[in-house]
Amino acid sequence: MTPERTVANKLGFTLIELLIVIAIILILVAIALPNFLEAQIRAKYTKVQGEIRSLGIALESYSVDWGRYPGDANEAGYADEPNSPFSPFANGRDINGIDWYSFMSLTTPVAYMKEIPPDHFQEGNTIEAPDVPYLTYNYHETESLKSNHANGVGENNVGAIMQRNGVYWVVFGIGPDRRWQMETVPSNFFVLQSLIASKSGGSTFSYSPTNGTKSWGDIMRTNAFLK
Repeated sequence: MTPERTVANKLGFTLIELLIVIAIILILVAIALPNFLEAQIRAKYTKVQGEIRSLGIALESYSVDWGRYPGDANEAGYADEPNSPFSPFANGRDINGIDWYSFMSLTTPVAYMKEIPPDHFQEGNTIEAPDVPYLTYNYHETESLKSNHANGVGENNVGAIMQRNGVYWVVFGIGPDRRWQMETVPSNFFVLQSLIASKSGGSTFSYSPTNGTKSWGDIMRTNAFLK
């Protein structure tokens, strides 16, 4: 064997050495990737919390100026309002994206906030409401709930019960599991009981990172738990 060939062999890698290096890289990726994904979820959750709180402050500022909160577009679509612009596409259920119209009152003509924030955990979900650029957080307001008889009549109306307990609006995001827990509960009254019983703005169907980063639950806030 020539000296040149020996030097060349020493400068290269054998197949076994390459396989070992690749295996080490794959192990490191397998360890780091879940931590990276969890860090992304935690960052989104922190951002969602901040944006929902900002929405709450904007809603309260709007209320001070106008003596009421912005209407709940979801309820307007199927309340006793046959001429409502939302009636053609509401059909008695929440419509993905329709809350955008409610929050528009917070940006114009008076800018209580610069722009309507997106729900970061709804990225890629279908937008059903027309002329909506992206999905924002869900919003319900008691006066609008009271106008819809599907929520009960008189003192038994969900909106009326919420008002008696000091809850005037609810804003909530879908959470990391990307599934609305609000849709899994037996009735609006169960939702209401959970909101009233909570001491921190959460409830039996609210997301909590202590249950696991990707655990189920919606991210919620009401005027009663704004601070």
